[in-house]
Amino acid sequence: MSVDLMPRPGVIVYRLGNLTADNFTPRLDKDTVARPGQEPGLSASETIPLGRKAQAVDLSLLLRPLRAFPDDPEQGGTPGHVAIAPANPSDEVDMDALNAWALFRGSEQTHPYTQILLDAVVKPNMRKDP
Repeated sequence: MSVDLMPRPGVIVYRLGNLTADNFTPRLDKDTVARPGQEPGLSASETIPLGRKAQAVDLSLLLRPLRAFPDDPEQGGTPGHVAIAPANPSDEVDMDALNAWALFRGSEQTHPYTQILLDAVVKPNMRKDP
């Protein structure tokens, strides 16, 4: 998909869950698998579902190689969903880098890509109450 949400200042997406290194690290065989209309990567959304906790990430603060890949609803993706993943020089998901990043989940070590994402959190622990 060629639409790029970066680097416009102030574009915020929300990572559901807690502000932890594990939550900001992709899961092998889940986040590293593409689905129709969706690139592989760490999921984020343009909105917070009711009653859920989320971390607000400013996409303009992401450093390369990370970038946001928005879903393509016409191909089966979810409107307002993005996958955050490392990109190669052709601006496609770098699968080798994504898989290497995912190996850090549960390791008690923080991958540099995870740290980039944590540093891009501008509003922690937000909640949209009904």
